[in-house]
Amino acid sequence: MSHATMVESIDPEALRAAIVADVVEAITPLLAESTDPLAVGPGEMARRLSISRPTLDRLRAAGVIPSVMAGPTERCRRYVPADVLAALTAASTPTNDARRAELLSQLLAACDDDDQRSRVRYAMGVDS
Repeated sequence: MSHATMVESIDPEALRAAIVADVVEAITPLLAESTDPLAVGPGEMARRLSISRPTLDRLRAAGVIPSVMAGPTERCRRYVPADVLAALTAASTPTNDARRAELLSQLLAACDDDDQRSRVRYAMGVDS
């Protein structure tokens, strides 16, 4: 079968549809990244983590997660989701037993109820 025969046997509309589908699939993650804000407010960060605002505030105050002050007078607290996730991941990765125990204690103290404490223990691989 020659190249000319192969090209003639391809439906142009099917080829166009396949190319469009591949392009859309390739750029969709890039579009999602570009529309996700670099920094979010405390309400949005708490929502993304599925925790309460007070729990978020306690985690920040305990130094478990980072935040930045923004705005012209630096009075608006913002969270960079990627940095918060990295901090929580680091807190749940056993690198140093003493540091891990300290972070577990801080996380448990920041929990609102037994259900949250149970989820923290599970996420950090600790038996109750």
